[in-house]
Amino acid sequence: MKPVHNRICQSSELVFVDSTGCLDMNSYRVFVLMTNCCVGGLPLGLVVSTSEAASVLVAGFQLLKTVLPSDAFFGRGSTGPYFFMTDDCLAERNALKQVFPGSMTLLCQFHVLWAVWRWLSNNSSGISLHNISHLYNLIHKAVAVKNSDKLASAFTTLFNNETANMYDRFITYTKKLQKKSELWSSCYRGDVTLCGHSTNNTVESFTQMEENDRTAHERQSSRKHWCLQCEWVD
Repeated sequence: MKPVHNRICQSSELVFVDSTGCLDMNSYRVFVLMTNCCVGGLPLGLVVSTSEAASVLVAGFQLLKTVLPSDAFFGRGSTGPYFFMTDDCLAERNALKQVFPGSMTLLCQFHVLWAVWRWLSNNSSGISLHNISHLYNLIHKAVAVKNSDKLASAFTTLFNNETANMYDRFITYTKKLQKKSELWSSCYRGDVTLCGHSTNNTVESFTQMEENDRTAHERQSSRKHWCLQCEWVD
């Protein structure tokens, strides 16, 4: 993977982070760091762990730093890339922030919206079935706006919406989401180093090879295919 670090300039700009599901009876999972280039996603590092606890991930990412080349992330070294993009896993984000304090962590917009849809669809939210799409679209507009004024306007519209105000839990949920808007709203993503990326699909498609396998034979076949990909860039 060293050639990816020192030859692919995108490795200094944006790094996607995602983990597989449990791979065996010991609950091993693999956290994958990847960057994107003209040929697709290329891996920058792997962390194998049996836990998603923040303290364990901190230790794992610190160990990863010890084996990275001095010119990792296209010359930025131990500082890390300008941006990491992850799903909304607080432990993972906190671990990256602690190990790479010079990098900014962004949230994958797909996962933000998917989490919103799941929350709205859950019976515990108390949202009537016929209002789910309407409330989802209110939040989707906040995600998609291109400047901070429109973001403020989108939230004002949401909080003044008659249907939204029928559900106190939804207003509370949205206010918590609003506090993290700098991590997921498009209006904060005008930086050219993101190259138009708003999701971490690059790395998720890579880890899905493991998660989609169900039988022992399929897992073994997939692991061989995965190793071949890693060896290709080593």
